[in-house]
Amino acid sequence: SPLRHAERIQVPVLLVHGDLDANVAFRHSEKMAEALRGAGKQVEFLQYKGLDHQLRDSTVRAQFLAKAAELLDRTIGH
Repeated sequence: SPLRHAERIQVPVLLVHGDLDANVAFRHSEKMAEALRGAGKQVEFLQYKGLDHQLRDSTVRAQFLAKAAELLDRTIGH
């Protein structure tokens, strides 16, 4: 589990999770964000109330894609 190795992660992490996700428990992302922060790692956690694994909201998807693009720009450039 990545949770047990948070201190070894060397890259910025973007976690995105809807609280109604039936595929992956929302608490998993909460715990991962906590572990990464506790280890002094760079993490951003986007939490969406009322959404499932597919994030079926166009505004939310656009926000997620914009955040992912920002992360890629910061880490690997154009």
